[in-house]
Amino acid sequence: MLRPHTFFLFLLKSVKINNNTLSFIFSLSIVIHMIILSI
Repeated sequence: MLRPHTFFLFLLKSVKINNNTLSFIFSLSIVIHMIILSI
């Protein structure tokens, strides 16, 4: 099973698109995962 951080790094490497919407969604998902992991 992939760890969340590894998965995000993989996503970041595979996507590499300078899209504001994509960046926003990506950042938002990271924040949500951080919150879930910290609980």
